[in-house]
Amino acid sequence: MHLVLGQVAGSGGCGGGCSADTTPRVIKLHKVTSGMWGEGSTGNGYTTIGGTGGGFSANTGDATWNAYYHSSPTWSNAGGDYSSTVSASTTVSQTVNTSYSWSHSNMVSDVQAWLNSPSTNYGWILVNDDESSQKTFRAFYSKEAEANSVGTGPILEIDYTP
Repeated sequence: MHLVLGQVAGSGGCGGGCSADTTPRVIKLHKVTSGMWGEGSTGNGYTTIGGTGGGFSANTGDATWNAYYHSSPTWSNAGGDYSSTVSASTTVSQTVNTSYSWSHSNMVSDVQAWLNSPSTNYGWILVNDDESSQKTFRAFYSKEAEANSVGTGPILEIDYTP
């Protein structure tokens, strides 16, 4: 899987009073175990990734750190419901517009399981090794980036040999 880094903690939105996080961050990929989460419309008006690092106030239909729908039942685990098994990991620096890749045999197992049982395909979640400190995030361009001509969306590359 390939994702393009679009924003780094401290790289914008602070009026020049801060600097980008220069510590390389290990970002792990985990298989999501629940198909319940909101994909609300908060922030949909933004056509760039810059300036969104502070987040938005949650509204009806939005997933939050604590709940899969704003003001609704909570996740079993804060941040989302996902397997504790790491599917893959990679180290991400602070260089924006750089492509990063995740690849591991566990990802192959995940995809095969989804092929065998499509109803269990809830995708993967990216989890930063440091989810407790402030200003450590990495934001990657989503599928909407290409539609808005602001970046390259995610790419899942499968090398199949019969």
